[in-house]
Amino acid sequence: MTALPVRSGTAWTRDLTFGIRLAMGARRSGWLRLALTAFGTGIGVLVLLFAASVPHVVSQHHTRSEAPLQQTTRVAGVAPLRQAEVYTDYHGDSVNLDYLQPTGANSPLPPGLSRLPGRGEVVLSPVLAKLLESSDGQLLRPRIPGRVVGTIADDGLTGPAELIAYIGAKIPTSQAMTVYGFGSEQPGQPTPPLLLVLVVVGAVVLLFPVFVFVVTAARLSGAERDRRLAAVRLVGADARQIRRIAAGEAVLGAVAGLVIGAGLFLAVRPLVERQTLGSISVFTQDVVPSVPFLVIIVLGIPVLAVGATLFALRRTIIEPLGVVREASPSKRRLWWRLIPVLLGIALLAAQASHRADLSTTELVAGVVALLLGIPLLLPWILQRVVGAARRGTPALQLATGRLRLDSGTPARVVAGVAVVLAGAVALFALLAAAQRNYGIPSDNGRAGQATIDLSTPGASRPDGLASTVSRQRGVLAAAAVQEVGLSDGGASFQAYVAPCSSLSKLDSAIRSCHDGDVFANGNAGLRPGESEQLTFGSDDRSVRIQLPGRIGSTSEDGILAYTVAMTPGALRGVSLSEATASVLIRYDQRQRDTMERIRNAAAPLRWQASVDDLTSVSASANQRTFGTIKRGLYAGALLTLGMAGATMLVLAVEQVRERRRQLAVLAASGVPRSMLARSVLWQNAIPLVIAALVADATGLVLGALLLRIAGEHAGADWTDTAVLTAVAVAVVAAATALTLPAVRRATRPQMLRSE
Repeated sequence: MTALPVRSGTAWTRDLTFGIRLAMGARRSGWLRLALTAFGTGIGVLVLLFAASVPHVVSQHHTRSEAPLQQTTRVAGVAPLRQAEVYTDYHGDSVNLDYLQPTGANSPLPPGLSRLPGRGEVVLSPVLAKLLESSDGQLLRPRIPGRVVGTIADDGLTGPAELIAYIGAKIPTSQAMTVYGFGSEQPGQPTPPLLLVLVVVGAVVLLFPVFVFVVTAARLSGAERDRRLAAVRLVGADARQIRRIAAGEAVLGAVAGLVIGAGLFLAVRPLVERQTLGSISVFTQDVVPSVPFLVIIVLGIPVLAVGATLFALRRTIIEPLGVVREASPSKRRLWWRLIPVLLGIALLAAQASHRADLSTTELVAGVVALLLGIPLLLPWILQRVVGAARRGTPALQLATGRLRLDSGTPARVVAGVAVVLAGAVALFALLAAAQRNYGIPSDNGRAGQATIDLSTPGASRPDGLASTVSRQRGVLAAAAVQEVGLSDGGASFQAYVAPCSSLSKLDSAIRSCHDGDVFANGNAGLRPGESEQLTFGSDDRSVRIQLPGRIGSTSEDGILAYTVAMTPGALRGVSLSEATASVLIRYDQRQRDTMERIRNAAAPLRWQASVDDLTSVSASANQRTFGTIKRGLYAGALLTLGMAGATMLVLAVEQVRERRRQLAVLAASGVPRSMLARSVLWQNAIPLVIAALVADATGLVLGALLLRIAGEHAGADWTDTAVLTAVAVAVVAAATALTLPAVRRATRPQMLRSE
């Protein structure tokens, strides 16, 4: 054996180094332990590195989003750029079409362009160019006329999946934005409390289990490590040196985990460009861990591993002739385990009482404290349950007997999955509330609804456009209308003016119609014969009109449901020359690509027409934000749950390997292998059931508190809770089933050999 280093003022350094050398010089089993520890730690490091990259990703996305913002303040000596923006959708993706016309040689250049496109020329983002070249972009080509002369550089895009085109055109001054530069800042809208709570809680729930897994992985193969340390004691090491040497072994596993995690991060990092969350995509070069967080990870992982190792040795006496542990497990105390739970509830309850002044720090602290109670309470609850279990089948008695000897390790094994489950239950409660507020309602089989708004006031009714649209396959009805505003002194309504023939096509409830009639939903509150104020869009001009003595009804779910429909006779003597023209459309949602054909019908009008799908597209910024957050949380929960299953599989296999001699003795004594396998299943099933119950209870309490903070009604989503619990149980069951081959190997007679 290698001589033990002499103690000196650098005892920690010498002993840590010796521990690393001892671990590296171990036999095959030692290298297997190191590989398992490094793998479990590496998975956690992978998740932490991606989490540490979020600040840089958000910062770069903010910078890229600001780059194309227009500066409209006049700048002396700069020839302005005329710009007209058109936003269209294609198969659910947003496409930005920017028409440009320079007025001089020094007109400002949008970011990402080397020169301005001339009339009839087009510059595309790389992904849009690829789409137009493929057969999938066939229906989009009519909306982007011109010859492609280049692609937009990365500094002009918010992400690799952005669909944007700069098109050279002649734009009338009255229809263009006058731009003197790019990159101006505009204040953003504050995130609603419910969405803010979703983001904060989601980050905590997805990252907190990582630390549980890292700490658990650091305590693998404790029995074998203790035997090796006992041999070191035999050559003269004292108890303090033994702990420092054990810390050195933990440092090696943690450093190896850092290397593996960094390698996985570099391998997985290029794949982020293929993923989108809502309309957000990320460049690979933007996924860079923040330096402060990177330092915390590099230093914190070894510290966590060393702390977990020293904590595991607190009740172990390593002597030169062997290892002595307590003959019977000590009775675990409950009072200090309840402190984090009560602290978390108190912090979150305080936030709920003054949610107008929401503190992110207190919110995170409350969630972490409440989730921390799960790994702290599980060993105590498990010890009480198995202590009272004295009957059952032989396999069950073998399992409970083993759990009575050591309830801490099985509880730690399922603690990570339990934390993920509790956090997911709370998140699903928040998502259910957010879905009610920001979700997009289903179509329920109704006809689709769309509008084409013309931006030029005073235009004649677009009967030609309505006729063109009505001929498109899948369109049920299309009619030209004029849009005005109607106010009764309290509520304001959008009013459409069209003849009876057009209104009857748009709404099946309008059967009897005469010129001079007015139609509205009963919720509008208009009273027949009353005088109302009529306005014209953003124009200050308004006139008063008299409603007829009878007001007809519109369908409650039709395209005219939340508007007022008026025939021209109801506005006799009122000039509509300043009214905005629109085309209202009803279409069959079962027909594929109907909306794409409608958008193509309006494409010749370019920036003068705006097409909106009122059925399947949400124009609300909060709805788009919710969609992005929801997809991100689902992806993160899936990754974290997968990590939990992989780590648990590693830990379960290691547990079987540590007990291989005991299992071999039982098999040699006549105990059937099938009974031993069932006992192993019971050893995981009992902690799992207890962990699931504790996790569900914690998740429901956490969800109720978070809903109060967000200002929503507390309520449990039992369906999602049951599904999440079933998924977590399935993950653990799969990991347990994969350990059965290790049980079979452990019961071979060769495992009876002893050195």
